[in-house]
Amino acid sequence: MTSPPFAALPTRPTTNTPPLHIWLLYALAVLGYALLGRWWQIENIPTDIHLLAVGVAALSGYPFARWYAQGRPGLPIFELICLVYGVSFSVPVYTLPNLILIESQVIPLSWEMIQRALLLVGLGLGTLIASYRVFQTALRRVPRCDLPLSATQLSRYIVFALAIGGGITFLSTLGLLERLGQVGALLRIGTLQLNIGIVLLTYGLERNILPTSPWRTVLGATLLGSVVLGLATGLLENAVVPVVLMVVMRWYTRRHVPWAWVVGGLLIFATFNQAKIAYRDQAWYGGDYVSIPGRISIWATEVQEVMGGAQSEATQTTSLDAVQNVTNRFDLLHRFAYVLMLTPRYVPYFDGETYGYLVYGWIPRVVWADKPSVALTLDRVDVAYNLKRPGDTYSIGVGQLPEAFINFGVLGIVLVMA
Repeated sequence: MTSPPFAALPTRPTTNTPPLHIWLLYALAVLGYALLGRWWQIENIPTDIHLLAVGVAALSGYPFARWYAQGRPGLPIFELICLVYGVSFSVPVYTLPNLILIESQVIPLSWEMIQRALLLVGLGLGTLIASYRVFQTALRRVPRCDLPLSATQLSRYIVFALAIGGGITFLSTLGLLERLGQVGALLRIGTLQLNIGIVLLTYGLERNILPTSPWRTVLGATLLGSVVLGLATGLLENAVVPVVLMVVMRWYTRRHVPWAWVVGGLLIFATFNQAKIAYRDQAWYGGDYVSIPGRISIWATEVQEVMGGAQSEATQTTSLDAVQNVTNRFDLLHRFAYVLMLTPRYVPYFDGETYGYLVYGWIPRVVWADKPSVALTLDRVDVAYNLKRPGDTYSIGVGQLPEAFINFGVLGIVLVMA
């Protein structure tokens, strides 16, 4: 007997007091992190900085421990966001040197700036957690509704989403949409249908709404094709997102953390991230057009070299380099310390300028043809802090906490995070 489509899932009974063993595991995890941080340091870290970094990690992990113990329904989206703050602002203390690299120029940072950054992160994260608890209490009074969707309707939409989304993704990977200008940019929105199809297909299979055969084969083929096309673009997030969506939906329906997927995914991501630069040198900057099979072949070769240690001396890397390459992608701590070093002594506060789009962003350009661009505002921030040169087409982004400080100082962190 199949379950009704999109019906409420059974959950463990929630409790306001997490079991004692969860608190013990949480305390052991924090203690283990503190000991690991004392043992693995890229440079000698002052004791106060170490304690602050451990404190940020402990604060970021508290909501997840509480959610896991109480067996709440749904996914721990907010709790995972808090963990990301811990990764972005605590882990770099131990894995990266105390500096920031801008346009190949090394700018050393003082431990005083790192200390200020960690204290403000703790303030912002604590405000975020407290305000979310208040929001949760208020949300219980909001009425809820569900959208019933039959198995036939679900299967029809999945076919549509996979066909449209997969086709547009394939054309985008080939670079054909770029030739269509604005029309191609509009069509590129259709690639999101592929991700929607993966989410609905996984849900339908896990909840027995759809028959296992042939839909499970369809899901496997779709994930494989999405990963291949994602890798062919040279952007790892394009290859990772479809798999993450599938894992998240399985997590949602099965009600337990897929630790094997999480650990395995992190190891695979670290390996591919290590091979990314060598891949781009050949596929992007080699001068000749490389077909999709050729790009996958380059990935296979570079990943084998990373795993087998068969690289030349010029590109020889260590496990420490791999860890630094991964954490460098998430490092917001040193960027925050850099912002604190310059604001407001050298760069005045923006006084809310970067949040202007919240006021005018909803106005269509048909009504306001000269509406300011969000990208231009962010570019002014990057240029003001010398993160890029005027005219550069890429964007850096300082992060949410530094952006709040850039606009209103310490008070901005409290207001924005709340």
